[in-house]
Formats: sequence, structure tokens, C-alpha cells
Amino acid sequence: MLNAMKSLSSKQKVQEEEYRFPYHYLDLYSDFYSRVLYRNNYSRMKIVKRLLQPFEGQSILDGACGDGRFCYELNGENVHIVGVDYSQTAIAFAKAFNKSGEFYVADLTELNLDRKFDCVVLMETLEHIPPDMIPKVILNLWRVLKDDERLIVTVPTIKLPVTDKHYQHFTMDKLEKLFTPLFVPIEKIGHCKTGRARTYWCLLQRCAILTWWLRKKVPGIRRFLNYVDNYYDNKIECCSLEEAGGFIVVFKKNPDGSLSR
Repeated sequence: MLNAMKSLSSKQKVQEEEYRFPYHYLDLYSDFYSRVLYRNNYSRMKIVKRLLQPFEGQSILDGACGDGRFCYELNGENVHIVGVDYSQTAIAFAKAFNKSGEFYVADLTELNLDRKFDCVVLMETLEHIPPDMIPKVILNLWRVLKDDERLIVTVPTIKLPVTDKHYQHFTMDKLEKLFTPLFVPIEKIGHCKTGRARTYWCLLQRCAILTWWLRKKVPGIRRFLNYVDNYYDNKIECCSLEEAGGFIVVFKKNPDGSLSR
């Protein structure tokens, strides 16, 4: 049903090194990671989970699911989750941490599933794919999604520098053109505000990292950490598309889209 993993590209190898440890699950040990160190990641998952609701038994494909951390967020919900990723290491962690769901090693450029889904999630993935291969990935996802159903995509924007494991970051115009005519955007969310607000948040984050261990000893530190939480929720998490460090976009499948290609 699925293709075996190919040899990894240089950029995939950077990500593969990070998968030596299931760092996305560190919040299960301490909420320091979800509240402070990886706040943006957990915020993004929270928003995508909200967009998937209500949970009414739908089937969901998490494309490039990595170590399955978002799938873990759906444990206990009334959904059936399938996760695919090119990394054998990541899929091993996904199977270990998730009591339910199906997980397979598969390359999105050669995705060959024998079923269709009510929703597909593509979270922080397109930037890892060579630009010339993205149209093929999008077509494959179009094929496995039921007609008129939703594809939820998150990507970093050009407001953030491109890292050594990314090929590119996106403008909204560029992102929409990639998905036209197979998909139509129906909701756009700006995530993780940049500019002065982000600079101040980064300062707060560094202070929170340094003082976290004092929170049970010094009441003032607890108040400070609550302030940090409130600042992120009110000033950073959601913003205009022009200020965003990330886009969260809900696309609707156009059943006739392939006829226009």
C-alpha cells in the first residue's frame, strides 16, 4: 500500500538527527516545554485541533506526522487517525506514544493510499519539500481527500529566516497559488506575531527559561509566568496575516480541480 523510504536528502538528514529523541513529547514531563520553550509549536497544535472539531468519527490523515505528537493530541477523541512520514525513526516514536491510530513510513511525493479521508492535516511540512516536488505532493493529497472536504495547512512565513532544514518560507499569495485549482482557501489565520511584539516575547521567554526553576519557591515568579502566558495568548498567538510568522490555512477540496490543471 505504501512505498518504502528512500535515501534521505541533506535537509531531511538535519530533521532526522532531531528525531533521535522524541522532543515533541517533552511537555508530558513538564509543562515548561508547552508554556515556554516550545510555546509556538503547542499553540499551533491547539489551533489546528480546534479547526478539526467537532469530532464525529471522521478519518484524518496527518501527512508528514513526524513523531506523531499532533496525533497524540487526538487520542481519546472520536476520530480515526492515520499518520505517514518518510522517517522510520519518527514513525517508531509515533507508534510507541500513540495507543490508537495507524502509522506508516511513506514519502508524500509517492503517496499511495487505498482509502480517502474526511480531513488531511499538513503541519509545518511544505517548507521541507523541494519546491519542484510540491505540486506532486498537493495532487497526492487531493486524491486521498474526499470531495468538498478540508485540508489544513500550516507553514512559516517570509517574516522568519529560512533554516538549514527548510527550502523556503511563504507569502499568502505564493501559498494560494500552489494549491490552485485543486483547493480553495476558506479560512486564513495569522499565527505567531512578529515585529516588536515578538521581540518582547523572546525577552520574556528568556527570562522565563532562567526563572522557571524558582516558580515553586518565589510567589513573584509564578505571577511573572502567568504574565508571560497572558502576553502570548493576547499579543502573539493570533494576528493579522501581514504580521504573522506562520500561516494556518483551511482549504476546501475542489472536486473538479484536476480538470483545470
